[in-house]
Amino acid sequence: MLGDIIVKFDEKPVTNVYDLPKLLTEEVIGKKTKLGILRGEKLMNLTITPSTAII
Repeated sequence: MLGDIIVKFDEKPVTNVYDLPKLLTEEVIGKKTKLGILRGEKLMNLTITPSTAII
């Protein structure tokens, strides 16, 4: 959702814009992964399945 802030990916902290690309590896593509987001003042935990982008 617009305005969400990703704070964890696969149980690892995301503290800046450079962390997420390092964590989003081929090993997690297609596998259920936990995502921690901050939506407003509420911390939420989601399960996602990352996929590759086709352009």
